[in-house]
Amino acid sequence: MKKTVIRVLAVLWLAALLRLTVFRNGCFRHGLFSGRIEWDAFAYYAKLIRIEYWRYFTYLFVGNLVWFMPVGVLVRLRNAFPRGGRWQRASHASPLTDEGRTDNAPFPVAHRCAPLQGAAAAGRETRPLRKNGRQIAGATVAMLWGFLLSLGIETMQFVLGSGVSELDDLILNTAGAIMGYWLACLWYKISKNMKSPIDKKPQDIDNRR
Repeated sequence: MKKTVIRVLAVLWLAALLRLTVFRNGCFRHGLFSGRIEWDAFAYYAKLIRIEYWRYFTYLFVGNLVWFMPVGVLVRLRNAFPRGGRWQRASHASPLTDEGRTDNAPFPVAHRCAPLQGAAAAGRETRPLRKNGRQIAGATVAMLWGFLLSLGIETMQFVLGSGVSELDDLILNTAGAIMGYWLACLWYKISKNMKSPIDKKPQDIDNRR
């Protein structure tokens, strides 16, 4: 159910974004490849600052960031809901998780959460490092998707003549996707820490002792 709601919201957001940036009123009236490319990054923003047009400056600057934050949020949600739900495939054989198994069949994630003993417990020390690595990888994916989506929009604006293709839009949109990802990570961490003891899993309570 959550996945369906997220997908519907993602489609609505993308449709609104394309309507706002590309498919504007009269976007086909000027002919193909009639757009203009602005290579001087942030030149228009500097002009707005000089004339002290702060309202429009804020609208453009903040808007280019905020409209692409959902890209990073969707990347974070995709990591939170992996394909296959609660069932994962074993990456390697382990006597603690799949003893006696010769295949690579799915098994519940809970089976891999059994307490580790002896030398296997030393692997816990590397978990924060792996977690940071996953977050950096997720931010990189969000940056890539934000860049590609922004590049596609700027290209369509040039082809359809529906706006000015600006380099600063590409930069701000990509930055907005990265910001959205880290804000989603921060929100996930805060919400996880705010769980009541009743909502927390037994292993989470044991780790806090």
